[in-house]
Amino acid sequence: KRMDSITSDINKIAFRDTNKNYRYLFPSDILYLKAAAQWSIVHTKTETFQVWGLLADYEKSLPYSFRRIHKSYLVNMKHIRRISNYTVLLDLGEV
Repeated sequence: KRMDSITSDINKIAFRDTNKNYRYLFPSDILYLKAAAQWSIVHTKTETFQVWGLLADYEKSLPYSFRRIHKSYLVNMKHIRRISNYTVLLDLGEV
């Protein structure tokens, strides 16, 4: 196991939203990120917001539990309930 998967909930990840405000989230609170041109859209259990940066940038800083399942989606594997054909069912719905 990689060390970052063990310590994934100790450190918060900083996101800079489109209003230039910083939001700090524990990785376990993030369901997935979706690419949107030069932006990314962060989906949590309680909110969705747009942030500066490419998925590739976040992929490097997020813990081992996050996987790129498509060129436009970076998913927290801890929230996956089922994978079927080309559909992923998360705790709160499909991706």
